[in-house]
Amino acid sequence: MSDANKLNTRFAKLNDTNYGTWAIRMEAIMIRMGMDEVKAGAKLQEVGMAMVAFEAKKSKRNAKKMQEARVELILTVEDSQLAHMRSADPMDIWMMLAQVHRALGFAQPMLPGIPGMEIQIEI
Repeated sequence: MSDANKLNTRFAKLNDTNYGTWAIRMEAIMIRMGMDEVKAGAKLQEVGMAMVAFEAKKSKRNAKKMQEARVELILTVEDSQLAHMRSADPMDIWMMLAQVHRALGFAQPMLPGIPGMEIQIEI
């Protein structure tokens, strides 16, 4: 598969209701582009990796790959999500999106029959 075709994968941009499916697809894009450390690093921080070890891992990342990862994240979200993309570090962006959307998922009222209004629980 050529590099041009790799970047042409299409799926719905992240909005307030589709974080679960977006995150799965975005993780696949990151892996395919060799940038899987974006989510892997965010996961390490979530599980309580010592901050010194976490920062050491972050400092070893390739700057060009991290810029490319940030671009991919920004281009796959709707405008309403750009406020969560202020960091230059894609790992921080990934963690911010996860925190925001997990909080939204639990805060949304359960209204059966109205798309996007059900509680979203990630296991």
